[in-house]
Amino acid sequence: MPLRITKAKEMALKFHKNNYGIYPYSFHLNQVYNVLKYFGVTDPVMLAVAWLHDTLEDTELMYEDIFEAFGKEVADLTYLLTDKRGKNRRERQEKTYPLIAEDQRARIIKLADRIANQTQSQHEQEKMWLMYCKEYKFFREILWKKQGA
Repeated sequence: MPLRITKAKEMALKFHKNNYGIYPYSFHLNQVYNVLKYFGVTDPVMLAVAWLHDTLEDTELMYEDIFEAFGKEVADLTYLLTDKRGKNRRERQEKTYPLIAEDQRARIIKLADRIANQTQSQHEQEKMWLMYCKEYKFFREILWKKQGA
C-alpha cells in the first residue's frame, strides 16, 4: 500500500473511536476502500480519501489537519464528501450532493460509500437498509443527473 494511503488509513483509524453497527468504524472505512479497489480504482488520492471520507463530520479532525498531512487535493476531496450543516438528514444531503455531483472522483467515492453502507445494513441493520432504499431515488437524481442517468 503506498505511503499516502497507509498514512490516511492510520489517521482515520486513530480518530474514529466509534462503532459502525456492531463493528469498529474501521470496518466501514475498509469496506469503502475495498469497493473502490474491487472496481479497479488505483488513484492514490481516491484511495486515501476512502479512508478519510467521514473524518471531518465524525471526528475532531479539521480540514486544516488533512490539508497539512496530505495537501490540498486530498483535503478538498475529503471536504466535498463531508455532509454540510442542515436541520436534518435530507437538508444536509440537499446541500452536499450537488457539490459531490460536480466532481467525478467524489461521485465514485460516494457511490462506494453507499455500496458499503447498503451491503452492511442489509445484513445487520434493517432500519438503515430501509432508509437507504427510501433515499435511493433522490441520491440517484442529484448525484447522477449530469450523466443522463
